[in-house]
Amino acid sequence: MNLRRIIQYLPLFCALLSSPSQAQFAKIIQNLSERNLSLVEADLDKQKSANTYEGVDSLSDFILSSVFEYEKGRSPNLFPQFAQRSTFLRASLGLSKETIWGGTFSFTQSFEDQDISEWPSSTITSFGGTDAYFFSNSLTYSQDLGKNLFGRTFRSQLKQAELGAQIAETNLEYVEESVLFQVFQAYLQAKLNKKLLEISEESLDRANKRRNLISKRFKDGVAIRADYYRSLNAFSRAEEALREAQVQLEKSLQNLNELVNQDIGLSMIMSYQTYKHLDVVAASQNYLKNKELELLNQRLMLAKEVLREYETQDNYDVSLNLSFSRTGLRNSYDDSVSDAWDDDNFQNESISLNVNIPLGTSADTYEKVNKSLDLKKSEYQRNISLKNIKRNDSILRAELTKLKENLKSAQNRLNFERKILKEQNKRYNRGQVDLDQVLTAEEALLDAERSYYQYFTRVLVLGLGINHIYGELKNSLVMYRE
Repeated sequence: MNLRRIIQYLPLFCALLSSPSQAQFAKIIQNLSERNLSLVEADLDKQKSANTYEGVDSLSDFILSSVFEYEKGRSPNLFPQFAQRSTFLRASLGLSKETIWGGTFSFTQSFEDQDISEWPSSTITSFGGTDAYFFSNSLTYSQDLGKNLFGRTFRSQLKQAELGAQIAETNLEYVEESVLFQVFQAYLQAKLNKKLLEISEESLDRANKRRNLISKRFKDGVAIRADYYRSLNAFSRAEEALREAQVQLEKSLQNLNELVNQDIGLSMIMSYQTYKHLDVVAASQNYLKNKELELLNQRLMLAKEVLREYETQDNYDVSLNLSFSRTGLRNSYDDSVSDAWDDDNFQNESISLNVNIPLGTSADTYEKVNKSLDLKKSEYQRNISLKNIKRNDSILRAELTKLKENLKSAQNRLNFERKILKEQNKRYNRGQVDLDQVLTAEEALLDAERSYYQYFTRVLVLGLGINHIYGELKNSLVMYRE
């Protein structure tokens, strides 16, 4: 887990470690960002987006270019009246830099060594040698007056890359919260199944004691044969329920293992103790912290920026070019270099305007239509998501209210069923009721126990789900205690 993740999860870890049950959960989510596949992928996407932004920003850095060339052929450049064969060795070194306003500065130094030994002797004599040396300095500036007018395309692309990096960061936070919610939900399910297993073990223990008692009484001639068979049958049902509870616990552990990508043993799952109230965010429909909605809003901003780039671009390319150069020509390299800086030698200034106008409908026109459709799609996704969030918030709160009532009812029922079973056992031992009534009380107690802890878990999950909608999941995990 990197430093950022440690700092981010530190308050959660510290809070969870203060409770024995929550301390186990803190151990489970350790290194979660390095183990969960969704988190790893989201973090890699974040790094890629950050690199993309740096790449776009680096377009304005200096660029060093060089050219080396050897050529043998006819060249009329030196003396057009003599189109003789010559050998050329050329080299150039340039430094250029793009600007944020759509211009490009470049400075180039070039050198050329031209072998004119095959030229007429009179020309060679008048020039003073068989090698002609050129050395030139040139400074040019090109300004885009079309699509990238005053750098509007570059700034738009930089803004898009910045938004892309923000989207990747928000997406990582959204995936973190979603995965954390899934992991805690799976952890609660494992706790529930462990508790149901304990209930089944207690039921099996009662069935075993009842079987042994009735078996002894049957041998003594006190209990009837039907009661003896019923006790055996009840013990078999309790064994079946125990095995089913074991299977469900193993499945929930496997689900938890897959989410955190590590082996979670039964010892890391604490049993339920008693239900305690979980603070739920008050209904306000203020979903500013909702990461899904924040992510969709950022994607909408990006779609608007992309469309704005296409809407502000012209269909034609226009560039203004300014150039200034000096060239030295001598029969020695040193003289040509010094002459290149001499005002008395070859000097050239130029200005040009390049215009390219596409005939017919360009590809950018169709692309602009596509980007407009992408914007509508993003707006629709955001609006639908907001409606769904509001609807889910309302549905979860209504369900939570009913489940809390059921939880209270199940708790009262559980207390009554324990007393009823205890009383029925006493009455059976006194011969006042038959075994069927005892077994009925046993089944009623099992149903009440299972219902209570199932409601217990569902209330917690719903409360966490509502807090998750409001972006308060981590805070609720910090505050919750068993």
